[in-house]
Amino acid sequence: GLDAALSAVSARSHIPVQLDVRVDRPDGQRCSRQAEAAVYFAIAESLTNAAKHSRASECRVTVRIHDDAGSMKLWARVEDNGIGGARVTPGGGLDGISNRIIAAGGTVALASPNGGPTSLEVSVPCAS
Repeated sequence: GLDAALSAVSARSHIPVQLDVRVDRPDGQRCSRQAEAAVYFAIAESLTNAAKHSRASECRVTVRIHDDAGSMKLWARVEDNGIGGARVTPGGGLDGISNRIIAAGGTVALASPNGGPTSLEVSVPCAS
């Protein structure tokens, strides 16, 4: 599942990753494969970007199920302690993340002030 896949990608990261995944839904169901794949991609690409550009010494990844007025959403946040300044550029990694999440019906929020830290939050409907 998603937890095991994220554990594997975190273990391969060039930057130490603190991983906190809690994706048990109250109804016992899993989110759709499309939702899980979109969130996995966003996290994997974010960790790659952090290793390439951030000069970070650590990353935190948090993944949760949120109940948004009866609509279950898969939410994730990736934060590094690097230099910040990340921007979405056409064809770049952050653009790819945004496109993938939006295609799954989700939302993306990036905060990366100069001096850091950088955080990326994504949210995708479980039924996407």
